[in-house]
Amino acid sequence: MNIETKWLEDFLSLARTQSFSRSAAERHMTQPAFSRRIKALEEALGCALVDRAKVPIQLTAQGQLFQVTARNLVSQIADCRAHLLTLGKHGPQVIDFAVSHTLSLSFFPRFLQSLKDELGETRYRQMVANVDDSVQALKNGICDFLLAF
Repeated sequence: MNIETKWLEDFLSLARTQSFSRSAAERHMTQPAFSRRIKALEEALGCALVDRAKVPIQLTAQGQLFQVTARNLVSQIADCRAHLLTLGKHGPQVIDFAVSHTLSLSFFPRFLQSLKDELGETRYRQMVANVDDSVQALKNGICDFLLAF
């Protein structure tokens, strides 16, 4: 099976806009080219993801299930790419935190402030995500610490 990342991004755009023409414009391509890419994704997966008979378009049951997977894959690829780019850079050490939405606003700023004097030049980066995505990021080595409750 050969699936391109841009097809996943196309599919997520379509799921959000519920319109081939709006998604095509958003993805900077013609509507026929966009439709071909969605069709190629469906062929690679072996199932219909979109019910084209309804207006606005609706995802099929398989499409709804695949939407979660596509979102996670695109997010993981972006996170991994960002992490890989930081590995080659020299300079102050960076600690990556995956933080749940609630803690990112309430607890995390005070927590960072309390560590500031002890860790000196070390920089911090915060990835705000739901707990499931944060656990995946920790398991995949995308972050160093996970803060959740």
